[in-house]
Amino acid sequence: MKSAEESLDAIERALAAAEGDEADATFVFTDRNISRFAGSNLLQNMSERSSELTIRVVAEKDPAKLPWKEL
Repeated sequence: MKSAEESLDAIERALAAAEGDEADATFVFTDRNISRFAGSNLLQNMSERSSELTIRVVAEKDPAKLPWKEL
């Protein structure tokens, strides 16, 4: 698992590389654990760690051309 500082650094680097009028980032880290039992006995432990970084970039936005409802 990456530390919070490493994750934040990855987000900041991705946003710095984004070229456009606006950019935002969503970072999701998931840590899931489950134990399976059979006949009251522990059968299997499963663990999953995953992360996802999504960057949204808006290019060539001209607010003067947007309809009033979208401002």
